[in-house]
Amino acid sequence: MAKIQEGPNLADEPFYFLLNSFSVFSLGNLRTPRDLVLALDPKSAICEARGYEDYKKGLLNAFRSRSINRQPRSFILPILDDGKTINLTMSMYYSEEQNVRVFVFAELDLVAYDLNYFVKSAYQDRLTGLYNYFTLKEHLQNHERNAYLCLFDLNRFKEINDALGHEFGDLVLQDIGAYLISIADSDTIFYRRSGDEFFFLLFKDEENEAIALVKKISAFLQGLSEKRFAALKDFVCDASFGIVRYEHSGPKAVFDDHNFFDACLLSDLAMYDAKRKKRLYVLYDVKEIAALLKDGKIDAKIENFAKEAGR
Repeated sequence: MAKIQEGPNLADEPFYFLLNSFSVFSLGNLRTPRDLVLALDPKSAICEARGYEDYKKGLLNAFRSRSINRQPRSFILPILDDGKTINLTMSMYYSEEQNVRVFVFAELDLVAYDLNYFVKSAYQDRLTGLYNYFTLKEHLQNHERNAYLCLFDLNRFKEINDALGHEFGDLVLQDIGAYLISIADSDTIFYRRSGDEFFFLLFKDEENEAIALVKKISAFLQGLSEKRFAALKDFVCDASFGIVRYEHSGPKAVFDDHNFFDACLLSDLAMYDAKRKKRLYVLYDVKEIAALLKDGKIDAKIENFAKEAGR
């Protein structure tokens, strides 16, 4: 375990090692996160699977992120040490109260571990097979194309779990995941955030194409009602959609440096806006987004909209 105090340049802050944790390794020259990244074995299975440069970039971005306290992030570190590759797992935690990051390392036995499963599960939601929330962040940060970002969740999903059980609820989520995978293409990517919340990224410029996709998903959910919910009288499976125009390049850009968190917060706000207005979707265009970002207090607005929607 090692702690790194917060500083102006996190990537150069010193490691404070608990030396007994590394008594079997000669890793004494590793003192900063950048040292770890530079010590990666580019020919290792994980680097070849993810792409060496992409994996390095992902590690450095994770070191700088404060979101890891919400859901700790784990990596495999194939470290080259005197010509030998030592495979470690690294989990990162951030404590806002103590203003420190905590890194937990353990040796990984590749003989006993399914590396392909790890690579896959690090970027894929296990229940639905969709990409996960962390992959959405990486895609938003690394894609150069502007897009529509949409967050949607099922209305009254708690009723499904309460009436028919959580295992049944999981089957519904798997049905939705399978459908979204079936309609994904080079311009359309789907993600599961958690529970019954899903995102999509649509790399199109026309607003009507985003709306058409929303209506297509909504039609599928209505059909799912007939297939799955005969036991729930008068129950209709539907969702509320919050769409934002994600402009991060060009003259209309409103998100500085691919601002992932603001984009997701605004899609959350638009979704709750749709719920409180009892509409299928709410779409914020570039002008509305610029005004909301300038005004700030998006978290407070989400809380107010959620209360109005009865959530």
